[in-house]
Amino acid sequence: MKQLFTLVTLTLYCLSYAQKEVKVDTTTFRIGDNTVIFINTAPDSIKYDYNFNHSDSSCSKEKDTEWPKFYIDVATNGYLSANRNLDLPNSQEELNLNYGRSRSFGFNFQFKGFESKNKRWYISPGLGMTWNGYHFDNNIAINNNNELTTFSLDTLRDNTKYKFRVTYLEVPLIVGVKLGKGKNPLQIQAGIIAGLRTGSIIKQKFKESGLDHTVKIRDDFNLSPFKVDYIARLSIGDIGIFARYSTTTLFKENKGPVLYPFAIGISFGDF
Repeated sequence: MKQLFTLVTLTLYCLSYAQKEVKVDTTTFRIGDNTVIFINTAPDSIKYDYNFNHSDSSCSKEKDTEWPKFYIDVATNGYLSANRNLDLPNSQEELNLNYGRSRSFGFNFQFKGFESKNKRWYISPGLGMTWNGYHFDNNIAINNNNELTTFSLDTLRDNTKYKFRVTYLEVPLIVGVKLGKGKNPLQIQAGIIAGLRTGSIIKQKFKESGLDHTVKIRDDFNLSPFKVDYIARLSIGDIGIFARYSTTTLFKENKGPVLYPFAIGISFGDF
């Protein structure tokens, strides 16, 4: 009888243990782009399993931090004649520039437009400002009225400085390609730049009766209100070289000399 009681007790215990629900505890940790999952399949045991999951979408999303890009252009500034020649005709010799002092300065923000999947090709719009400064070889004076802007030699004053500066708000559209691999690939860019003239000024310094004089004249000087430039740039890392040429004349048609601005210089920034 005692043996039968013992057998029945053991049977009931085994049946009740078999019917127990095995609970699974999991603990999840995120380390960088990895998800570590600890799985406890035996609540009464200290033995754990683990798994690394690399496909967690919440952690694997790549953040695009390349745009917008910012760079600065510093260049020698000049213009071509009506025949697209660097040498001006004899009738415009008073317009000859001192290229060592004629400089262009600009800055630009480039925004993300279209970009290929491998990020080799891209089309980028932008926004920027450019200041074009012209210093002259000769002691000249710019004569301006509503009908015509002319340049003549100044025989009355000996200028120590005579600078003609034009400011533009610009909207470039650039097509670029990256060649090679690595952190600093060779980049080639080309595009067009639409510009709106926002200001123009003459700064003149001279001596008279032993005294220094400074004169500033702000006017539109019959300049073209809009312009369109072509630009090409070659860059590696944070430095590049560029050239740009205007398809629009500096002055309005029949309002001044026919001149086509250009600039050649160096770019600094994030390309």
